[in-house]
Amino acid sequence: MPRNTARPGSSLTINRLLSAVAACLLSYLAACLVLKDFVRWAGPNPVEAATVGDIVIVAFLPVLILTGFGGNARQRGLLVVCALGGLAALGCLA
Repeated sequence: MPRNTARPGSSLTINRLLSAVAACLLSYLAACLVLKDFVRWAGPNPVEAATVGDIVIVAFLPVLILTGFGGNARQRGLLVVCALGGLAALGCLA
């Protein structure tokens, strides 16, 4: 008798892959918004603020990706990254 069902682990693999992609995209978006906040709040010299913002973002982006992908409960890490992106977006609007 032929087997018509998918392997039980295949949906878990697809979910993990989609979660990793979502974590990378949301983390990058949050990092870009934080960098815009640095430049906006710079004052007289935005070039130095952009340089400092780049340094902070390079250190911050891997932490965001790991937080987004490695949340304990389902989707908790992505919610944390989305909340941080929302706060950074509010900072851009203020």
